[in-house]
Amino acid sequence: MFDRQRTQSGADARMSVTLTMNDGEVVRGNLRLPLSGKLFDAMNNPDLFFDFETTDGDMLFLAKHSIRKVEAFELPKTNQLARRTADPAIFDPYAVLGVAKGSDLSAVRDSYLALARAYHPDRYAGIELPKEISDYVNAMQKKINIAYQALQN
Repeated sequence: MFDRQRTQSGADARMSVTLTMNDGEVVRGNLRLPLSGKLFDAMNNPDLFFDFETTDGDMLFLAKHSIRKVEAFELPKTNQLARRTADPAIFDPYAVLGVAKGSDLSAVRDSYLALARAYHPDRYAGIELPKEISDYVNAMQKKINIAYQALQN
């Protein structure tokens, strides 16, 4: 099972894991892997301890015999806000509205209306959002309006 769990290999290869200790305590963090980059090799090498970094940033050496279960987990990606445009310096109104180049005006209008509803600031007026999210929503609303005006002309 563990031999399929691979990450980047190298001197500082790590894997995000959830450890269940023998006393029932559950710990999440990053486990340093050997040069092979395999969790299987980390579990079966002759070392008695793991290099482990908790989610709080504490560095620990955990005895292998004190661990009942090791489960690898995937961290959620944090680039959701930057995913929409590859290069912010290039403004492509078709990409902003999510329509193909040369689309007819009705497809552009439909896409504009859907995006304008999704990103309209009044939709989020009653919700306390982090500043980054609020700024993103306002910036997207402006980009959507500018893109629609550019394609109408």
